[in-house]
Amino acid sequence: MIGFLQGQLIEKDLHRALINVQGVGYIVHMPMTDLSRFGALGSQVKAYIHTRVREDAIELFGFEDQEGLSLFEKFVGVNGVGPRIALAILSGMEPERLINVVSSGDSVALCKVPGIGKKTAARIILELKDKFLKEGVKGSSAPVGSVFEDLESALGNLGYRSAQIERAKKA
Repeated sequence: MIGFLQGQLIEKDLHRALINVQGVGYIVHMPMTDLSRFGALGSQVKAYIHTRVREDAIELFGFEDQEGLSLFEKFVGVNGVGPRIALAILSGMEPERLINVVSSGDSVALCKVPGIGKKTAARIILELKDKFLKEGVKGSSAPVGSVFEDLESALGNLGYRSAQIERAKKA
């Protein structure tokens, strides 16, 4: 297994980076939030790696820090959540906010991530909420969002559709 890669950033786009490590170029799939913090092309970078071996491919998923890697591994451990969905989740929210969203059971916020439906959001919350509590994983003590975000979440959990919630906010 590869623990981390450290080398020169050759290319990057919204979903992956090409890292040159002593003459070997590794394609590393990463969350957009981590990629945006990488420096300019040619700079030295370090990424903590999760290796996925399949019958037809070996894929590397990279993260700026150990916390991101740990969260990713927790999400791919949820039934029905693969590496691509886990990257989309981590690209959509900072780790601290994501932990708060899961810990508070905010399925509406999770459903805003492309590829996450109500059932998957509920499964993520069901499986990870207790893990976060048992392991002492904590987000910030600050509230997850504004009063309007709390209201949106509550209405969504009660079964109201997004269009209905938007109309209520405008009224």
